[in-house]
Amino acid sequence: MNFECSRDNLHNALVSASKSVGPKSGTDDLSGFVLFRVKRDDANSPVSVLSFNRVSVSQVPVQGVTVPSDQKDGHFTADAHALLQCLQAVPDGEATVAVSNDGKLTSITAGMWTNHLPSRGAELWPFWDDRVAASKEEATLETAPFVEAITRVSLFASKDESHEPHLCAVYCWDGRVVANSKLAYGIAIGPFSGRFIVPSAAIRPLSDFLRTGGDTFTVLKHPNMTTFRRQDGGIFGVFVQQGFQNVTSRPALAVDDPAANSFTASRDQVRRAIDFLFTAAAPTEKFVGFQMDVGQKTVHLSTQLRATSKSHSIPVSVEVTGADQAGRFSKDSFEAVLSVWGDAKITFDLIGSKSTSSERRVLMARVSEPQDAQKTLRYVYLLNGGIQG
Repeated sequence: MNFECSRDNLHNALVSASKSVGPKSGTDDLSGFVLFRVKRDDANSPVSVLSFNRVSVSQVPVQGVTVPSDQKDGHFTADAHALLQCLQAVPDGEATVAVSNDGKLTSITAGMWTNHLPSRGAELWPFWDDRVAASKEEATLETAPFVEAITRVSLFASKDESHEPHLCAVYCWDGRVVANSKLAYGIAIGPFSGRFIVPSAAIRPLSDFLRTGGDTFTVLKHPNMTTFRRQDGGIFGVFVQQGFQNVTSRPALAVDDPAANSFTASRDQVRRAIDFLFTAAAPTEKFVGFQMDVGQKTVHLSTQLRATSKSHSIPVSVEVTGADQAGRFSKDSFEAVLSVWGDAKITFDLIGSKSTSSERRVLMARVSEPQDAQKTLRYVYLLNGGIQG
C-alpha cells in the first residue's frame, strides 16, 4: 500500500492525530502507533491518520493525497513517535513524501532519502467506527469560546481520581461550562448548548485538536464515547467512563442570587497576602480565614501558624458592603480563582444559608469577573466555605 502527499500536509495531520497517541508501547500495545487508513470513497480524504490512548481517540484526514488508481482500500500502522521525528528530519528542499507499507515495515521516502519504521499488525487496531456511526448529534458550537471556557474552568475540577472520579471533568450543561471539586465551582456562561462531559485528562489535547479545525465543531453522543467533529472531518473521541454515565443532572448554582454582604479587593492584594500568610502557616493548614470590618473598610485574612494553635492575620483594604462577616475558604479555592485574573479588582459576594441536614450555616463566595463588552463569555466562581461563630 502507498500514497503521496506534501510533507507539510502529512506533518500537520500527524501532529493533530498525535493528541491521542499513547506512550511508547509494549509488545502487544498499539497505542504508541498511528494507523493509516486508505478509503478511496471518503468525502474528506482518501487517507486518514488514526490514533488512540486510554482516554481518547482521533482520526484526521490527510489533505492533498495522491493514491494510485489500482490501490485497494486497506490500512497499516507506523510507530507514531519515530514517524514524527522522521518527518521533522526531512530536508527542507523535499516538499513531497511517499508513504508505503510492505506488510512488515512502513517506509517514508523524500527524494533520495528513505527511512524504514516499525509496523505492527493492524488487525489488532481497536476501530471505533461503530460507535461514531451510532452516535447522535448533540450540538454545534463555536470553537474559540468553548476552548477558552473549558481551559479556564478546568482549574476547578477535582484532582482526586480515586475518590471523586465524577468530579475530574468539565461539564457542558444547558448554556454553562462547569467544573468543580467539593470546595469550589468554576462556571463559564456563554453560547453553549447540549449536555456532555469532557474528562480532565482530555481537556488539553481536545483544545489543541479543535483549534486547528475551523470556527465551529459538532458534538456527537454515544453511551460510551463523546465525539467532537471538526469542519475538515477530523474527529476526537473521548471515552465516557463508568463514573460519568449515571450523571444526568447538575445542581442548581447560586450564580445570580442577591448578596447582602460583599467586599471588593485588588487581585494582587489578595494574592500577596495569601502568599505571605502561608510562608509561616502550619504544613497541614489548608484554609484561609477572613474577618470583615465594615467600619474600617478592611478584611483580615488569616491562617494558623506553624507549630502553634495561634493564628496570624493580614489586613487588606477593600470596598465593603453589608454587615461584618467572618468565615473561611480553602486555600486551593482562592488559588484557583486568583490564577485566572490579571491585575483587576474582584468582588466576593458572601451568600449564607443553612444546611438542610442541620443548623450549621454554610457560606458561598461568588466571584464575578468584570464584564468586557467585547467578550461573549461571562465567568463566575463559587467557593464553598463555612461561617465562623
